[in-house]
Amino acid sequence: MSSELNKILEERGNDYGKYANHARAVGAIIDELKEVHKRKNLPVPSEFSAVESTTLFYVVTKLVRLAASPSHKDSIVDMINYLRLYYEFKFGEEI
Repeated sequence: MSSELNKILEERGNDYGKYANHARAVGAIIDELKEVHKRKNLPVPSEFSAVESTTLFYVVTKLVRLAASPSHKDSIVDMINYLRLYYEFKFGEEI
């Protein structure tokens, strides 16, 4: 199992770079969103519902991955589907 996990981590690292760099980029974007929301007196991500904050996290994660690997089709498809699922949750209708 360990060798299989290492292989997956190596593949992801080749596609997206080091995990720590990826995590810092995701955190920086979410922190910036919080600051913008605070300045405009909007709800900050920590005040979002679990579905809203989870969707935001997944979309930002895929956005950072897409920036690291712009031709990676899965990141685009995943982002579209996370937003589609959120839309269906939020508005109770399919796109």
